[in-house]
This record gives sequence, structure tokens and C-alpha cells, in this order.
Amino acid sequence: MEAFFVQVDALQADKEFAKVHKLLEDQHKKSQRRQAQTRGSGTNKKEEAELLWRLARSCLDISTEKPTVKDWRKNAILQGLAFAEEALEADEENCTCSPQLNFTIT
Repeated sequence: MEAFFVQVDALQADKEFAKVHKLLEDQHKKSQRRQAQTRGSGTNKKEEAELLWRLARSCLDISTEKPTVKDWRKNAILQGLAFAEEALEADEENCTCSPQLNFTIT
């Protein structure tokens, strides 16, 4: 998973926000399916939190792609807020989750 995060962070640095969001969404769906199959056992909460805060950040990034479409921006920000809250629940000690929640709210 570390290699995946390195790839996503590199794309983020290059401002490839749509690609980042798609990769993170796909990975999140895979993670959810895996959790459903194993009924949550063996879930790595730290990796889940890392994925979710990046997904929250990507929602904020894509919210600016269509700034004149009010519902697009609002929905992306609300989705980002939900991911940030989920990340914090997954790993309360992750120092990146809490600031991401604050950025999403403001």
C-alpha cells in the first residue's frame, strides 16, 4: 500500500487531481469489498485512515474543477467531509486526519 500512496502523492504534487481522485476512489471501493468479505477482520486501520484522508483532500481538490457549478462543489466538499470524519474514526492518532478534517470544514 505504501507504493500506492507514493504514486498518489506524486500525482497530487503534479496537480493531477482527477487521476488522484479516481485512483483513491477505486482503492476505497476495493477496500470496502475486502472488508465486507472478511467482515472487517484484518482491517489495517492506519492504512484505511491514510487512504481516507487522501480521499478527503482529493474531494476538496476536485471541488474547484467546476467552481461555477454550485451543486458539484457542494457535493464534493460534503463527500470530503465524510471521508475526513471516517479517517479520524479509523485512526484518531493519525496526525494528518485531524488537520484534513479542519481544512474540509473551513
